[in-house]
Amino acid sequence: MLGRLRDFVSDNAVLVDSHAEEAKLKEISPHLLHAGESVVYAFTGRGGNGRDHYYLTDRRLLVKDVTGITGKQVKYRSYPFRNIKAWSVSTAGGGFDSDSELEIWCSGMDKIEIEFSKDKVDLFSIQKFLNHKILPKEEVHAVIVPGNCEPGGKFQCTVAGQTMEVQCPVHNGPGDRISVAIPATNPGTYSPPTCAMTQEKASACSNFMNWLGSNATQVDPRELEQRLKTSPTVLDDDERIEMAFHCGRDFLVLSSKRLLIVDPRGITGKKVVYKSILWKCIKAFMVETAGTFDMDAELVLWTNISGLTVQQDLRRGQCDVLAVQRFFADRILGMDAKPYTPGADVTQGQQDPGASMFAWLGDDNRQIDASQANMQFHSNPPILQGSEVCEMAFTGRRDLVLFTTKRLIRIDVQGWTGKKKSYLSIPWSSVKNFGVKSAGSFLDKDSEMMIWTDIMYVMGPPTEDCGRPGQVAEGMLDMAGLAGGIMNMVADSAMDAAVDDGDGPPPDPGMSFLEFDFQKDRVDLMGVQRYLAARILPTGLAGLDVPVPASVMAPSTPGALEGLINWMGDDGHALDAHTLNAQLGQAGLLIEGEAVAMGFKAGRDTFVLTSKRVLVIDVQGFTGKRIAYESTPYSSIRAFSVESAGTFDRDAEIKIYTRNTWTRSEIAQDLRKGRADVLAIQNYLAMQVIGKDDGSSALGPDPVPTQAPASVGGAEGFLNWLGDDAHQINAQSVNDRLHQDTPILLADEVVDFAFKCGRDMYVHTSKRMLFVDVQGWTGKKVEYMTYPLKYCTGFEIETAGYIDRDCDIRVYMDCPSIGCHKQDIRKNTVDIFYLQDAIAAKLARFDP
Repeated sequence: MLGRLRDFVSDNAVLVDSHAEEAKLKEISPHLLHAGESVVYAFTGRGGNGRDHYYLTDRRLLVKDVTGITGKQVKYRSYPFRNIKAWSVSTAGGGFDSDSELEIWCSGMDKIEIEFSKDKVDLFSIQKFLNHKILPKEEVHAVIVPGNCEPGGKFQCTVAGQTMEVQCPVHNGPGDRISVAIPATNPGTYSPPTCAMTQEKASACSNFMNWLGSNATQVDPRELEQRLKTSPTVLDDDERIEMAFHCGRDFLVLSSKRLLIVDPRGITGKKVVYKSILWKCIKAFMVETAGTFDMDAELVLWTNISGLTVQQDLRRGQCDVLAVQRFFADRILGMDAKPYTPGADVTQGQQDPGASMFAWLGDDNRQIDASQANMQFHSNPPILQGSEVCEMAFTGRRDLVLFTTKRLIRIDVQGWTGKKKSYLSIPWSSVKNFGVKSAGSFLDKDSEMMIWTDIMYVMGPPTEDCGRPGQVAEGMLDMAGLAGGIMNMVADSAMDAAVDDGDGPPPDPGMSFLEFDFQKDRVDLMGVQRYLAARILPTGLAGLDVPVPASVMAPSTPGALEGLINWMGDDGHALDAHTLNAQLGQAGLLIEGEAVAMGFKAGRDTFVLTSKRVLVIDVQGFTGKRIAYESTPYSSIRAFSVESAGTFDRDAEIKIYTRNTWTRSEIAQDLRKGRADVLAIQNYLAMQVIGKDDGSSALGPDPVPTQAPASVGGAEGFLNWLGDDAHQINAQSVNDRLHQDTPILLADEVVDFAFKCGRDMYVHTSKRMLFVDVQGWTGKKVEYMTYPLKYCTGFEIETAGYIDRDCDIRVYMDCPSIGCHKQDIRKNTVDIFYLQDAIAAKLARFDP
């Protein structure tokens, strides 16, 4: 009796009959579940007596959230398995902590937490199910290219007992190691549970905790793997542990499919959190050697999960720090393909005349001979992979910055003796925007390089020391914290809270944004820009492991930048694309194969759309000598809008939203009325961002049925008018208009369904969600907002209530500055369940 009361008050969920719950969902609407979708696990809150339900189907986590006094208003929120980045299961603790927990992090959506009654849910059965649904279904193995196989040729090999034909990459040859992905030999199975009450495997957990025992820093991966497959069942059947670290009671486990953190909590340690993070979510890593007085080395991992960073202390003398660095290089950068060959193709002969006084004081970097850095960091210490080549190198007072074929490396020498060094690695794939900034006049003697990453960083509140915000943010996992490595979780803190109304210390971007100062006359700034373009642009010149062509790093033409700025002038106007292409090429801003499509001048700034990126040239300062050249690859754009000029507002506007969480999360540019064709800009951006997506309808011959809005009078009619809720309109008619009258859509793009809301329109096409927002009294100012479907990560529908007369639909996006879009839809004008089924079918097309 006491247990049931506790579950009700704590809102603990219990396992219920999945078949019965699936039948109830189909009674609500046949379109609530997709065709062929089945419920595997079903849970009901408040000990089985609540209104809220949680369903783990074979495709997603579906949450039924009943709101309001009457319970008529219901939200159905979907978390597709394909967009889940991390999850954790937590066993129940002792005393009053009687509930186990499940936490899930889904791209673009808030973390969801579900608490279970500990004696009524088999937690590790859920863990096994999530393993099966979320972990990758293939394994990567290394094979040696035989001597009779030429680059680009094919050869037979046997991997994990499977004989297959493998193609050798064109830049590899005989004797090289290449990576081969094969389907998992035993991807794991799961059995749907029965409705009978199950008990958590407490004895298995107890045995595992007893085994943790000692304070050893390293453990045998094979023994740990065996225990985590049996007592308790945490790992997948075919999963291998490749490396593991033990700190206090905590474990950091590096497996073939994920990073797993085992975190016992509380005095007794009975509550254990098993947190799984997919390898694809790790975006940067750093190892730090031990110093003279600091006895521990350190490992830090940054992810694209909001605020989630992992720190692990490594005991000196009991862990090979460089071996850890090599492991993460192979895991995140790709398998090392070949041993190091001296004399690789790098920039050679760069003389280092040393730093000037001002450069030394400012710790500005100057360019040095990359061939020497390449030789040093292949041997002492061996930081680079054998197949990796250092192509550019820079040094400050003591620190180094390396550009290699796979990553950017920052080497930070610390302490008086210099024995403590950190090696930070940022793969080029993690860099989403980049830029360079020339030096200004007078005392501004340094130029700069900027990179923006997709690392999600949430800052802590400001602190009193040197004006920096707290370095441990929400989700910061410090494996060597208090009480022998207890994992610390600090509450969420929004970015704007760190500013403290403008009077507090400035916010710190963390790893979302990095800036490097260069000595003005010792670095070819345009050469750096061209190199970054070749490495980062998705259709750049250099693929993985392929050296950047020497022409990219050739010295820039003296005076070319000054000529470009003088030609652009100051007046606002559209620039001739052919002339601008020639000027940018002469200035060394474009790479081979890149061409200017459109260019616009606004004040002193220039906005350029090339065949590979959005390039913004920002002239700063009174003299205009300090100029920033900032690039956004089209692959980094998550949404965009164009807005025509109005009657009184004379400017049109372009807005671009990116994956970055810092200053490049949104890029806005005003354009003079009559000087820019906003529809041409919209169509060009659409072609670059969504042009390659499949344009055929995902709904087939059975589109969302159109229901004409009924004429309603009285109070209900007044409320509909006041709320201006959307009603469905004919999709074919909208398709014709958006292809002919206002040519917004691409040639192969079709409208699946559309809604009218006052003067505005909400349109779902085969490639995007399109919002047409008519503004002002005259309606001449119109915004066309595009959300690509491939970046939509989840969705939610909400039925109408007694007071709230409209239905709602929310679509979540992998775009930090937007988050989600909500649209009200007039009740009885569309089957809201049919609509959510259609959206699910559309998003499923982008499953990997």
